[in-house]
Amino acid sequence: MKLAHLIIRWIVFILLFCCKSSIISQTIIPDDFSEYYHRIANLPKDSMVRTANGVLVPKYLLDLDFLDGCKIPIFQAKSLYGKDLNVNYNGGLTLLNFWFIVCTPCVDEIPFLNELQNKYLGKLNIVSICRDPEPYILNFIENHPINYTIVPNAEILIDNHFRMTWGYPKNILVNSDGKVLAMTRGFKGTEDVNYQKIENLIEQNTK
Repeated sequence: MKLAHLIIRWIVFILLFCCKSSIISQTIIPDDFSEYYHRIANLPKDSMVRTANGVLVPKYLLDLDFLDGCKIPIFQAKSLYGKDLNVNYNGGLTLLNFWFIVCTPCVDEIPFLNELQNKYLGKLNIVSICRDPEPYILNFIENHPINYTIVPNAEILIDNHFRMTWGYPKNILVNSDGKVLAMTRGFKGTEDVNYQKIENLIEQNTK
């Protein structure tokens, strides 16, 4: 009985250590991102607009162009399978995707993100930044295949560095200079206006 308890304690310790290591490994690389942080922290939250279904929401949740042209933070992290990532946007276009597992719109857009990655392989690098722990994601992708890079345990990156504490999913297209081309909400299909916007920008910037 004591041996069984000891084994369980070791398993819990190892799982916690792995999760902690993954979180610690995600670091922001110092650079000049003061304009990004200024824009993200000074959103006009007091300006309310009414959506198509009659709900009042802060204007900044609808107008997502306030980061366009702004240099976005670069960072280091470990991928879902332990690969060291240095996301500095130098390899062409990068699409940052912010999401979590129990977010239904986040899950709904995965097939269309897969399609984008397949279509623009070698031109576009999708980096999926997820709030959930690695074991949860591994279980999730058994039924929801993902063919692009996933960063697990990313709450610190999302909340403290990118400060994306609102409105999921979010997709940010970044050019090779590290500047935001567009930020959109999730995709409901290939005919979705957000998908079309991202795809048009990819076409324009990969000719």
